[in-house]
Amino acid sequence: TGMETMERFLEGAPAHLAPRGLVLLGVNRFYLPYARCAEAFQSGNLQVVETVKSRILRSCVYVLQPQGPR
Repeated sequence: TGMETMERFLEGAPAHLAPRGLVLLGVNRFYLPYARCAEAFQSGNLQVVETVKSRILRSCVYVLQPQGPR
């Protein structure tokens, strides 16, 4: 499913980031509401820096960074 794919991606993402690197994740909030995404962010040890929402569609981009000291 889309959620499983996102979880796998987020769990591996921090290992591939440059120092102070960010993850940009686009989702459709109709299918993946924030509460479900937040669980995946935590399991990937990532925190939301910013959320960019569409004014027209139910989509958004989460800007994420690894939690903890950088």
